[in-house]
Amino acid sequence: VQVSILSYTYDRFWGLLQIGLIADAENMRGLLQVGLITGAERSFIGLGQVGVANLAGHSKRDPAGASFIGLFQIGLVNFTTDLEKSIAIQISAIFSASTTHYGLEIGPGNVCKKEMFGAQIGIYNRAVIMRGVQIGIYNQADELYGVQIGLINKAGNGMLPYFPVFNVGW
Repeated sequence: VQVSILSYTYDRFWGLLQIGLIADAENMRGLLQVGLITGAERSFIGLGQVGVANLAGHSKRDPAGASFIGLFQIGLVNFTTDLEKSIAIQISAIFSASTTHYGLEIGPGNVCKKEMFGAQIGIYNRAVIMRGVQIGIYNQADELYGVQIGLINKAGNGMLPYFPVFNVGW
């Protein structure tokens, strides 16, 4: 257990709990990170992150192999960008962003920069490649392999480029 105002571990944190106003580790291997800002610069393997802002993969040094493998990220904003993959449930009050994501994104705004496997539920949902379901007011996928349900649905390979209520792509 590591508890402090600035809780930072260079290289690997191995433990049950990291708590701080800012809780950060280059590679987090543990149960839980809790703080106003939580971060795993390169990778996170554990139960989850809880904070106002949750970040994983924010190091630009070597993104190859970097990943977030956990059950959840819960916060105002969640980022698992610049990772090879993230596997989790992201629940946000404002915004979630990922690169390649396996799981669920729930919140007003959800964006996946590459490929989404699972579901996005929110007001605004965006994925370059969507494999699953998007439920929201505005749903957008360059390539859709699944279903969109919402007021405005845009899919590059859908039944129509824009379609109200639902859209299907395969």
